[in-house]
Amino acid sequence: YPVTMAAVNTGEPQEGECFQKIAVAYDAILDANVLSAQDKRSIEHTFRLYLQRIETILDVGNVGNWNVAADTAGLFCSLAMGDLSAAHRYLYGPCGFEDYVTKGVMDDGWWWEGATSYNFWVASELTQSALACRPWGIDLLHREFPANFSPKTIITPWALNPSYGMSFEKWGPNHRNTRSVKQLWDAVPVVADYRGIAFGMNDGHEEQIGGSPMELAYYAFRDPAYVPLIKAGGERDLIYGVPELPKVSAKPYLQSDVAENLGFALLRSQTTNRPPRDQIEAVFKIGTQGGYHGHFDRCSLDAIMRYGRSFWNAERIWWGYGNFMYKFYVQNSVNHNMVVVDQLQQEAVPSSQLLFYSGKMMQVSAQETNARWSDPPYGGMVYGSQDSGGAVNSLSALMEKNRQSFPLVTNRAWGELGPFGDRVLQRRLGIVTDDYIVIDDYLKAKKPHTFDDLFQMTGFESLSAPGKKFLRHDAQFSADPRTSAQFITDCNWYQADAPALGRFKMEFDDEKEWHGGFNELNEPGVLNLDVRSLWPQHQEIMLAQPPENLGGQQWVHYQVSADGKTLAQGDSGMWVLGAVNIDVPVTDSKQLTLKITVSGGDKKTLFLANARMVSADGKETLVTAASATENVESTAKPGQGYYGEPIKIAGEPYAAAIPAQPKNAKEPGLIRISLAGKNAVRFKATLGGNYPFGTESQHRRVYAIRSHGAEAHFLTVIEPYEDKPMVKSAGAADADSLRVELADGRVQEIKVENFTGNGKNILVQLTESRDGKVLRQESTLAGAGAGK
Repeated sequence: YPVTMAAVNTGEPQEGECFQKIAVAYDAILDANVLSAQDKRSIEHTFRLYLQRIETILDVGNVGNWNVAADTAGLFCSLAMGDLSAAHRYLYGPCGFEDYVTKGVMDDGWWWEGATSYNFWVASELTQSALACRPWGIDLLHREFPANFSPKTIITPWALNPSYGMSFEKWGPNHRNTRSVKQLWDAVPVVADYRGIAFGMNDGHEEQIGGSPMELAYYAFRDPAYVPLIKAGGERDLIYGVPELPKVSAKPYLQSDVAENLGFALLRSQTTNRPPRDQIEAVFKIGTQGGYHGHFDRCSLDAIMRYGRSFWNAERIWWGYGNFMYKFYVQNSVNHNMVVVDQLQQEAVPSSQLLFYSGKMMQVSAQETNARWSDPPYGGMVYGSQDSGGAVNSLSALMEKNRQSFPLVTNRAWGELGPFGDRVLQRRLGIVTDDYIVIDDYLKAKKPHTFDDLFQMTGFESLSAPGKKFLRHDAQFSADPRTSAQFITDCNWYQADAPALGRFKMEFDDEKEWHGGFNELNEPGVLNLDVRSLWPQHQEIMLAQPPENLGGQQWVHYQVSADGKTLAQGDSGMWVLGAVNIDVPVTDSKQLTLKITVSGGDKKTLFLANARMVSADGKETLVTAASATENVESTAKPGQGYYGEPIKIAGEPYAAAIPAQPKNAKEPGLIRISLAGKNAVRFKATLGGNYPFGTESQHRRVYAIRSHGAEAHFLTVIEPYEDKPMVKSAGAADADSLRVELADGRVQEIKVENFTGNGKNILVQLTESRDGKVLRQESTLAGAGAGK
């Protein structure tokens, strides 16, 4: 370490975790007479070097997960050396333990970065720090620190005026004047389902928090509220597990809850005669943006879970921190379940929980934001040499590193956020009943816009609607290379009248499920989702392909020659996009040769599509096969991809395409096409990667309902079910009234009032009847109010 000044080859969180483990190991064997005096001097010298290095990370006072890792390691090293003066710095100095508790913990007990997984990790770090201090007579476990009410968590200049649209502030109300480590744990039990699985938010995915993760909390605080979650995990922790756990009857996984700072409304159906696995769980999100790890999705549907299965999580399409897609798609609005404006990115601004209600018949949440919209940071994030992306000096170089291309523009700098448009008021009302979910959206602006109500679905089965008519096929959701929408391809648009029914079937089977993100905690089986769009009356509906990270991206060098003369050449990263159009003169030529060299590419995807010879009179003759090839893969059937799928390149389907993938990636592939006697003057074709590849049934789909104008209203019913649907039919008399007929003869009518006005006194009423006789009713009036 004194030579390399690095213990690991990644960033500071991993460096800090490494030194934490080294300090623990050193402390564990210090009195075992296995270390010489020189060993101790060398180890403690290394600790001192590490403490010097992390000062540059800590002394600015920023509060984030990197700093927590470094500070915890600094504290562990100091205590292992018995240096209480050094330990004092990591407890009470800038960016020390006290700062994390008072500045990083929000009023609702959640960590400000907004990713649920970071909350559990920071809670663990701070709890272990407090436990480490206990033998020295320092009790931090039970100490309440005065809250720091400044919204600022990151205070360096780039955070005060960030270039990527991020916010490093804490949002939401404050009801408590103190903060503690325990508050981080107290927030946790309610978010886990009956299996101990918590939904994911922002740069987080579903997380197993039942069992071992909560053992540490119970060991430290002995709070019986943590016990149900420990027992849900099924396994005990050998280090922190307390042998005898008390008997508790609480079932927090059955409750609905709201966290106004982290910004979620967790709605769970309250049916008492059904097992917990049958309970519908839906999460609606506003909340603190979370800085680097935050997503641009206020007023979004963050999760639906039922039967131990989840339809989506925020890392379901994941490209990693070093990829331009991280901030150019993954975190952006079009990758979420929300209404987007003009296919742009929503501004991150403080938002409001207008209503939270938990009753017996329904659970209700109403949320609001008033944001501007812009292009996302063009080309994603510009990293420095020590960050996740590595050192590259241009966007084109990053494309080559990622092996993915998209069109470059000259009127937008790398990482530059596009200009903001006018502000758009946006509200989302969520209702969870025993059998289905209702989503009511309202948007209002001063100028006309295009509004798309997006759902990120899987396993498209069918689309039915009165007056359904195919409108058009678009290669991309947007062809503008400055937007995230360019990466959504193969878009089929339909015209329809309400009610429109889209049916989706998710099969949780490792052999069938194709995905490039995190989705590993689902129970085997099926989750069906029926999406019924009840308003507007006249609709445009889109089904399209989002850019899943399936692998297969390749950096391709191509050279086109005729009779030994080079006519065209270039490079491109071929994946979802990156296709190149070849158009070369071939007058009097006898043979055309395409030479392809690839770098990367763990899948077979390359094709020469729509190849054709053009005669002098403009007539085009399709070329469906090569005259000869060298080192080129073949397909099982003409017109099919290498895995038997349809061929689609940059969102365009092709009935005819010539295989172009080199068999041996270390050698070029050669495609020869005879021109002799063809009277061709030009040769044209598209060279690109087939996407998606493999079995398409379980690929994701972007399902969109579109509306135009200065105002928009959407009304949607979603039913998640395992076998047979309970919803027989659903319709809407207007944008705020709907009627749902159930398979057992019950009819439920829902009426929403005051949703489009000033947002005050929003009222939801549910009436259930059978054969015209009212069975029961419920209204939010009895318990209305934010946070109630």
